[in-house]
Amino acid sequence: EYKQHLKGTVKFFFQPAEEMINGAITMIENGAMEDPAVDFALACHTWPDMPAGSIGLRKGPMMGSADKFSVTITGKAVHAAHPHRGIDPIVVGAYIITKLQTVVSRRVAALDPAVVSIGRLAAGTTSNIIPDECVMEGTVRTQDPEVRKQVAEYIENIVTHTALAMGATAKVEYEWGVPPTICDSYVVDTISEAVGELLGPDKVLEVPVPSMEGEDFSRFLEHAPGALFRIGTADERPESRGALHNPKTVFSEDAIATGIAAFVGTAFKLTGSDMDKLK
Repeated sequence: EYKQHLKGTVKFFFQPAEEMINGAITMIENGAMEDPAVDFALACHTWPDMPAGSIGLRKGPMMGSADKFSVTITGKAVHAAHPHRGIDPIVVGAYIITKLQTVVSRRVAALDPAVVSIGRLAAGTTSNIIPDECVMEGTVRTQDPEVRKQVAEYIENIVTHTALAMGATAKVEYEWGVPPTICDSYVVDTISEAVGELLGPDKVLEVPVPSMEGEDFSRFLEHAPGALFRIGTADERPESRGALHNPKTVFSEDAIATGIAAFVGTAFKLTGSDMDKLK
């Protein structure tokens, strides 16, 4: 209905494997950002904390990076009644976990958001044997690319030297995930203007603080400036305000029209098309 009034080209991406945080890479490797080259990238994410019909915008960091790491600590197995004859990797792991808490509190500036969390710890097979190995897995979330690199270095140093000081060895395997999602100021302003004109300025809400969840739309932003905006999905029903990824959450379908208006209006704005054709 509006294609004839659009002065540019719009590509529609329905991205697979977003939750595995690698779908964007596959699309980019297969030429999604080329032929023709993409000048701006737009994405949306439903948000149950916002009222249906609203759009949430933020300049700069919107979502965090998402990296994983695993640590394998090797000690010396021994009967639990004679711990002095072995090297307890569980105790070493406990010290490492405690010291990792200083990465955020003492190595990263207080105004730079960062998270280091251990989500898995595994060791041993029974209660009376100190095992020879302990494995832990964790995640790192940051908003700044430089802080992201620094945190990885801090983790490597803490793990390696703590284990060494206690007579054990430790190996860190670091898996770089998605970078932070950083929204371009010009694109954010354009979305705000488009939504304001089509739906009313009261429908545009400012996102006060970024989220630390990861989003692989950030991969597209490495190739073109753009922005991710939130679409409010909550209505008067309590179940519409459930958490993300909760199977019991029921989104308001009014959000669909809001998202369409935001995408189409922004596309018209970015291509210099006549917005009056949408009204």
